Amino acid sequence: VMKNGTVAYPMLLGRPWLRRVHARNYWNEGFMTLGSGRERVKINVIPRHHKAEPVDSIDEIDDWTSSDYSSTSEVDTKDEESE
Repeated sequence: VMKNGTVAYPMLLGRPWLRRVHARNYWNEGFMTLGSGRERVKINVIPRHHKAEPVDSIDEIDDWTSSDYSSTSEVDTKDEESE
């Protein structure tokens, strides 16, 4: 993931490009390097866990259990009682 200001986005790199920039992988240590000599850049390759964003599940449940759905469940209950 590359950061541009406050925006982070995934970075896909092809093998020809990785070879051209002299990429070296150090997966056990969790980083890779790009470039050569003094112009080498170290990049973290361990994914970060993002904070979970709250979900308005109560609103979704309220929408799902609207009057149309509750009348259907009442009909199903009456059918079961008659059997």
